[in-house]
Amino acid sequence: MPTTYMQRAAEDERIIAALVAEYPSDDIGFTRLGGESGSPSTTALAAMRLRELIDETRPLPRELTHDVREVLGMMLWQTTPIAHALRAAGREIPASVDLEQAHVLHWLLGFAIEHGATWHQHAARELHKIITAAQGH
Repeated sequence: MPTTYMQRAAEDERIIAALVAEYPSDDIGFTRLGGESGSPSTTALAAMRLRELIDETRPLPRELTHDVREVLGMMLWQTTPIAHALRAAGREIPASVDLEQAHVLHWLLGFAIEHGATWHQHAARELHKIITAAQGH
């Protein structure tokens, strides 16, 4: 069974929380992996380990795929109607074109990552369900 975007995001949060619990912050706010408090070597080690963990578990693909590029390249005139539909269905989206676009791109990005080339169909199906439910049908 493929891992969904939300499952991977939850796993990211779990790993980061475990790392923070294992290596508490020192007196200057850097995560330490041992040694003297705040020394550049321990700070660098912590940063390297955190990057490794994020790279191992991050939900975004390493390469910019066609599907992700397609979503991120959507223009306002494409995202605004979707934002209005999502807002009408009860989503809390501020009435600002840049924030509307950000919300829609974020919403669609999950479909692109999870479903690849068929993201359009999955997003359209979900949007249809949302609109239908909002209209009380």
